[in-house]
Amino acid sequence: DGSTTTTTTEKDKNGTQIFKETQNENGNTTTTTKDGKTTTTTKIDENTTIITVTNTDGTYTNTTQTTTTKNGIRTTTSNTTFYDANGEKTGSQDSTTTTHENSDGSTTTNTQTTSYDANGNKTQEKETTTTSKDGETTSEDSTTTFYDENGNVRNTEDKNYTKDEDGTVVETTTKYDKDRNKTQENKKTTSKDGNQTQEDTNYNEDGSTTTTTTEKDKNGTQI
Repeated sequence: DGSTTTTTTEKDKNGTQIFKETQNENGNTTTTTKDGKTTTTTKIDENTTIITVTNTDGTYTNTTQTTTTKNGIRTTTSNTTFYDANGEKTGSQDSTTTTHENSDGSTTTNTQTTSYDANGNKTQEKETTTTSKDGETTSEDSTTTFYDENGNVRNTEDKNYTKDEDGTVVETTTKYDKDRNKTQENKKTTSKDGNQTQEDTNYNEDGSTTTTTTEKDKNGTQI
């Protein structure tokens, strides 16, 4: 039929299989099976692709993805629907990702994602902005908003990641209630040599705060 099938297998030194992937290419459709999961990608035109992923338990997702580039900005829009093993819709997700290069040679990517339940009610919104350079992430900020079944905000969560020129990484997670009052903050600082400082702060209802600080060496031993 003109298609090609490629099977890649890896084994350890004892001859035990540790990896197997089968890929079939037939015109504009590529089907890849790995660890029981099958991904089928069909290119509709130069901008649009349909991706179906079937899991080992029979659940699957169907995604329509469109990518365009204008004025140096690459925009990818994805619409994904989730199904159970019986073909019943369980939820969906829409996302838009824009990517552009900065004057210093770094790349900034912004992704906005909205999730819905099976009835189309919004359950979550998330926006993530990532900056990377030379293939390494230097900063990442995200805000996630969670909604209840009535569409009201339940709580929000901010995450921040930075890596400076010295190799020090700071990761912070901050949680808020529905009124945007801070309820919890977790901050982890990892030095270039692997030492870690963890600061966990709880914001109590009486207005007080409780902070616990833990230090560990590069082997994970508390110091």
